[in-house]
Amino acid sequence: MQNNFLKHLIKFFLIQSAFFKPIFCSNSVANKQKNIYVDIGTHAFVKPTLRMALEQQGFSVIEQRIFSDIEKPYLFVSFEVRKENLAVFQAHQDKKPILILFEPPSVVPDNFDKALHEPFYKVYTWRDDLVDNKKYFKFFYYPMQKMIKPLKFIKKKLCVLVNAHKTSSHPAELYSERKKVIDFYEAEHPTEFDLYGRGWDGYSMYKGFGRRILTQDF
Repeated sequence: MQNNFLKHLIKFFLIQSAFFKPIFCSNSVANKQKNIYVDIGTHAFVKPTLRMALEQQGFSVIEQRIFSDIEKPYLFVSFEVRKENLAVFQAHQDKKPILILFEPPSVVPDNFDKALHEPFYKVYTWRDDLVDNKKYFKFFYYPMQKMIKPLKFIKKKLCVLVNAHKTSSHPAELYSERKKVIDFYEAEHPTEFDLYGRGWDGYSMYKGFGRRILTQDF
């Protein structure tokens, strides 16, 4: 049953605009009193869709950053590696804990320490070098979404970037490359580039945080 959940969860995650659509059982009554423990981490955007989808199937969703007071667990889902929870996953191997790795090692170094993956039944990652289709499976980050308000070609600009301004000392970081791209367009093509996200104040191309980016003209 849990394996079917994984297949449906990831398939919907990859292909469709919503993030989760688990299909456990056609009769949601059978899922009552089954607790799914979820560590969302920093991915708050997942929370409402995940909770709604699971509760529609009759499950109880318990969100915790540090798992404690575990009662009648049916499944564990963790976004990113959190060392504080590994002992809980190890103690509940029969529940086949799931790990979903969003962040790169420049953000969460523990994510790609394979020794820390041992308690997990399945690990979903964007890193091709880990994928073996046995324990490690590929997911694509993010799924494609249709534009809410299509624009005529003549009204479109050349490029848009939606990212926060971040830095990292990790040798594989790409945040500095992000800034190089922005600096290039600021100097060479400022009217053909729109910039959204936190921390870019001062650039002439900056359009704000971008909460409504899908509903307005670029």
